[in-house]
Amino acid sequence: MIFLCLLIKSHNVKTIFEFGTFTGKTTYNLALNLPKDGHIYTIDIGRDIDRSNVDGKGYESSYVVGKFFLSSPDEVKRKITQLTSNSRKTNYGQFECKMDLVFIDGGHQYDVVRSDSANAFKMLKRRGIIVWHDYDPYWPGVMKR
Repeated sequence: MIFLCLLIKSHNVKTIFEFGTFTGKTTYNLALNLPKDGHIYTIDIGRDIDRSNVDGKGYESSYVVGKFFLSSPDEVKRKITQLTSNSRKTNYGQFECKMDLVFIDGGHQYDVVRSDSANAFKMLKRRGIIVWHDYDPYWPGVMKR
């Protein structure tokens, strides 16, 4: 979290796309660190389907997507646009070449990571940055090449 927030400040990030909102803790902290005119778009499928770790465990199915920012102050909430969709089936044309930073932490199956990564590269502005989360043997789909 600290790394991402420092990245926002040190690279003058104003536009972010986040794959994988989950409870919105990261979304909230990124929005807090964006300038007043900054914005973060975040996408989540809205239900637990990812059991791609080595233990075959998924997340609790009762989590509320974005709960950490839903009741945040207006100056934070207005910087966030929540999208609820399957990231592999979403049209990202409106975001092409517009993002300073893309954070990939959505589905951890190989096909999802591959799709999100391909879309992330299309979204980046010149000199934009992509950060992948959970690059760890516990999530083999994230590490697969």
